[in-house]
Amino acid sequence: MQKKIIPLIFTLLLSATANAAEPAPHRQAFHPAPVMTQVNPVAQPFDWNRCFAGAQIGTKAVRSDLNLSTTEFVTVEYVDEQKTNLFGAHAGLQAGCNRMLGNGLVIGFEIEGVYGPKASKNCATRIDPLAYCIEYEKDREFFLSGRIGKTFDGFSLCDCGGAGALLLYTRLGAGYTRTEIKANFNQVSYRTEQTQFPGPTNTYQPVWGNGFDMTGTKSFISPMLGFGFEYALDQAWTVRGEMAGMLSSEAGSKLTVKKVKTSGSIPNDDSTGVERHATVGDVMNVRLQEIETKFSFGVNRHF
Repeated sequence: MQKKIIPLIFTLLLSATANAAEPAPHRQAFHPAPVMTQVNPVAQPFDWNRCFAGAQIGTKAVRSDLNLSTTEFVTVEYVDEQKTNLFGAHAGLQAGCNRMLGNGLVIGFEIEGVYGPKASKNCATRIDPLAYCIEYEKDREFFLSGRIGKTFDGFSLCDCGGAGALLLYTRLGAGYTRTEIKANFNQVSYRTEQTQFPGPTNTYQPVWGNGFDMTGTKSFISPMLGFGFEYALDQAWTVRGEMAGMLSSEAGSKLTVKKVKTSGSIPNDDSTGVERHATVGDVMNVRLQEIETKFSFGVNRHF
């Protein structure tokens, strides 16, 4: 029995010595994960100190005042002045550059072209011996202007934080516009004569008739004044709204006879004062003045 216990004790001692010789396992110290604090960058004000290009849609109203003149072939004594209104939609493009001066002041220039066909016809009720219809047509216009404005802060989805996101401005410049005029005149004599065969003999007709078509154009370069706003959507895109007006001073033009249809002969002592029938190429001097108002809404891309 003793012989068995002694070897067992010896074995246990060797095992304990071996375990004591082995190094203790390394235990890594616990360090909590650092808490990351997000720092929001300071929002930069919208930069108006750039160039831009964009598009617009809107509507225009044009008032055309036309004064006719009496000639050898027509008398306009009672219907020598005509006022006509033209309305219509338009679409256009604009481009320009801005420069910031400090304290929110912005100056710049802009070029603009718009297109929108519109026409209106104005007919004079017969005031014996004359009746006529005149049609006015316009389609395209061009504008060149400077502008000055001031920026303001306000709520905006722009990543500028709304700083300087709103620009209120005034435009001052000039615009080019062109009007095409088409006219039809129908003038008859005061005196009448009994209708001859094959018509009914109990009716009367004018002794003579003077019918003709005329055309002409008038171009204006006129001062323009406008007011508007521009609002930043992000650091590149803005929306804008604007009202502008243009006044054209009264200026002379010419209408030229293109087509003639006459009847009878005009006596030398005719009481209408007309001396002869119209012929192709005859010219009537006229004077035209226009007042235009334009409303538009658009977008600009700044770069």
